[in-house]
Amino acid sequence: GVYVRQLQAREVVETLYEEDENEHGDTLCGACDENYALDEFWICCDICEKWFHGKFIV
Repeated sequence: GVYVRQLQAREVVETLYEEDENEHGDTLCGACDENYALDEFWICCDICEKWFHGKFIV
């Protein structure tokens, strides 16, 4: 029923979260060298292809 579908949806979201964290786990901010975190806004430079915390982009 509905409860089973909610559990399945939650499992999908958790799996995607883990895959994203594993994929970017070694990514460092080009400005401060801190590790990537899913709970922060990040942006990639089209020119140098480095990732930066959104707070460093003006």
